Amino acid sequence: MEYFLVYLPENDKAALKDNKRYDSIKSCLSSNLSRTRLLFISFLCHTIFDKFLTLFQKATPMIHLLYNELSDMFRAILLCFLTLEYVGNKKGSELLLIDFKLAEKQLNDKQIRIGKKSKMS
Repeated sequence: MEYFLVYLPENDKAALKDNKRYDSIKSCLSSNLSRTRLLFISFLCHTIFDKFLTLFQKATPMIHLLYNELSDMFRAILLCFLTLEYVGNKKGSELLLIDFKLAEKQLNDKQIRIGKKSKMS
């Protein structure tokens, strides 16, 4: 973000003049919604994705674990904003049937786990 919002405007003004692609990227990066989304992804990286990536960084074949680990990771992501009762013990393709848009199945604002920085933005 800093590259597009700080570095380029200071160091390459000529290239940015009337550059619609840059304007589009700058607009996206400047929006609060994009910032919140990036902070949420950062939260997921630190809390969920690290475990998954670390597990698969071994010299031995790990393909036999991939399906179950991906399923567990997706379930963990769903549990960040859906109730445990709704997600239950579902695994694999059962998780794909979950309708995460149902408001009554979502956690309230205090319970949702999206990271402290995401909540503050």
